[in-house]
Amino acid sequence: MSSSNSLALPLQRLLATAAKSLPRETGVTARAARKSGAGPGPTVIVADTSGSMADRAGARSKIELLREAVAAAWERLHPSIRHLVRFDSAALSLYSPAELTEPSGVTAMHLGLQTAGNVQPARVIVISDGQPDDEAAALKAADELGCRIDVIYCGPDYDAKAIAFMQRLARLGCGECVVEDVVRAAGGLRLTAAVQRLALPAPKARP
Repeated sequence: MSSSNSLALPLQRLLATAAKSLPRETGVTARAARKSGAGPGPTVIVADTSGSMADRAGARSKIELLREAVAAAWERLHPSIRHLVRFDSAALSLYSPAELTEPSGVTAMHLGLQTAGNVQPARVIVISDGQPDDEAAALKAADELGCRIDVIYCGPDYDAKAIAFMQRLARLGCGECVVEDVVRAAGGLRLTAAVQRLALPAPKARP
């Protein structure tokens, strides 16, 4: 055996062994697949019921519009949507949109996301005016979910800081951020449409 062949064979074995140990997907593609929203888990709506949701949006409050939008999606898409979480100073899983309480307390968004994680969701839809008490904790909880996160911002369009946070949350969850200025919009029709569109079942991934 020539010296070149004797060197080539061990090298081929080394390359073959390394190929077997390499992941089939890169970290980026694996993350995107995990966050496509087409997994076996449920869709969970995480709704903000903190004190700021009592602010007026025209003739009505933001919580009234949120409650109406979630109820419409729940009625139309149930059982595709069968989990609902509200968060303010604490977080609680609910059985129906009728249990969305009057606004109070602070905005512990991270607790809402952690509570959603208890059912191992495939998708999470966060509806909020984007003012979490602890942005870092909220982003950490979102990252730990390991699923797609779509976001609906329901506040004034001049709150650039709140909108920027919600957009960052959506990017982290490989999802979409919908900005609905419910203060200027006529009624809650656009908010209702946004919730229903995002809550539609994701297409099944091809094998």
